[in-house]
Amino acid sequence: MKLLTMLIAIPLAAQSPAVTLTWAETAFPPGSTLPPGTAYSIYRSTGTCVAPTFGKLASAILPQTYTDTAVQPGNYCYQVTATAPGIPETLPSNAALAIVPAVVPPPPPACPASSSATWLPMAFPVQQTAAFTVMFTAVPSQAATDAVVGLSNGPATGYPSMAAIVRFAPSGNIDARNGGSYAANVAFPYAPGINYHVRMVVDPTRQVYDAFVTGPTGPEVKIASTFAFRTEQALTTSLNFWSIHSNTPTSGSITVCNFTLGVAPPPPPPPLPTVSGFSCVAAGLGSTCTVNLTGIAPKGGMIVTVSFASGASVTTLPVAIAAGVNNGSFRIQ
Repeated sequence: MKLLTMLIAIPLAAQSPAVTLTWAETAFPPGSTLPPGTAYSIYRSTGTCVAPTFGKLASAILPQTYTDTAVQPGNYCYQVTATAPGIPETLPSNAALAIVPAVVPPPPPACPASSSATWLPMAFPVQQTAAFTVMFTAVPSQAATDAVVGLSNGPATGYPSMAAIVRFAPSGNIDARNGGSYAANVAFPYAPGINYHVRMVVDPTRQVYDAFVTGPTGPEVKIASTFAFRTEQALTTSLNFWSIHSNTPTSGSITVCNFTLGVAPPPPPPPLPTVSGFSCVAAGLGSTCTVNLTGIAPKGGMIVTVSFASGASVTTLPVAIAAGVNNGSFRIQ
């Protein structure tokens, strides 16, 4: 018997490799045809066909084809034998080598569109545990869309899976999730077919985020300020996926392009305290005075200047304020 052809098939939907064997036999005994009831056995060896060690993989195969799904990327060697009633198992066929390639999943689409039938989760390159930003451009399909872009820990399978969410709402405005409900600092209306640039600054350590939207014209608008992660994700401390989804088949969709991930800029330093006033023990030279601040001095301390009049002249003095206190003293010289 001779093994004639072999095909390596990789079903794209399942993303699992498989080896399909087909063969044809020579007559046995010579000059005769195979009797009814002939069946086949498949033997397999892992590795190349150089000094293979075969083990029986399957038996009682009736058609002259077999698909081996128990394979991983690598090399396999196969042989086939035949048996028939009253006839012993034939010698094996020629050995055939199958090289199973690695299955590489297709890259995510550059501009995925939301669907009500499925969730479309896409992984971050790196798990995010510190403050970070995401940016993307979203295009709604209709005036009353109901679709979301959200961030999650693991692939999102439903709305409760997502921690930080920006929504193109049925109201015709863009809003965001704040704990148990959607809200917005300001109303930001959208129109179908228009590009909207969205920026989210997310802090998993505090489970809060800000969201900003820029339309085709006009400045960036902050629609969410220190919004809490969705209630179901209130304890989430890391995020590694983003997803898009539409609510119903009739609620429109959004197409998202240019999704990028980056480090969040550091928050601006708090404003320095200002002088709220000063007082002196007594008037005149040699008096000790105290400067009071509206808050405490920052790390490293600060210098303030005070001015006071002495007769017709005005004296200005620098006063050093130590870090962590709200006053300092100076002497009138």
